[in-house]
Amino acid sequence: DSIKQMIEKQLDHLDPLQRRTLEAASVAGVKFSTFAVVAALKEDHASIEAGCEELSRQHQFIQEAGVRVLPGGEAITRYRFIHTLYQNVLYERSALSRRMQFHRRIGEQLEALYGEDARAIAAQLAMHFERAGSHKRAAKYLQRAADNAIRRFAYREAVLLSRRGLELLLSLPDTPERAEQELCLNLTLGMPLIATEGYAAAEVGAVYLRARELC
Repeated sequence: DSIKQMIEKQLDHLDPLQRRTLEAASVAGVKFSTFAVVAALKEDHASIEAGCEELSRQHQFIQEAGVRVLPGGEAITRYRFIHTLYQNVLYERSALSRRMQFHRRIGEQLEALYGEDARAIAAQLAMHFERAGSHKRAAKYLQRAADNAIRRFAYREAVLLSRRGLELLLSLPDTPERAEQELCLNLTLGMPLIATEGYAAAEVGAVYLRARELC
């Protein structure tokens, strides 16, 4: 608690744009790009970049973490929080509605930027849309993230991602579209369950029975 209070006092000495920049960065993650911060705040890219550079030079809160090339070919600077405590304090001090808005904006901008290649960052998009309260989109990307995990033979991770997607679907209205999403997630879940539990496992049978019902 005393460390958190110290961080709060440090934040009070920053100008408003720097505080907003760090709050948006905390939503983007321990490592973040200026693209994500600009998407969250809808501020001018040059001013955000200048603010992050200044904080990094002063060794306040963040430091440089290399460069990332976006799908369009633009190179942007990446930063990381010096310690996860900085990120946690900043994240918690933002109002829930503001955090949800930032997550939604970042998710939508990343989705638009990557287009058909969004599957490559499916887990990241799922996280942003889930925390934004957009469960339908989160479930879609959780299923794609589970597919990615299966390709890496990360079967237990695929099981967790698929189950999380199915949990989110329960909050949506019972429509044919939801049933189709549930079917896809059950079929995605079945394969890693077979790999980890075996063909004869009761869970495997339940998943494929549910898939048949949905069909």
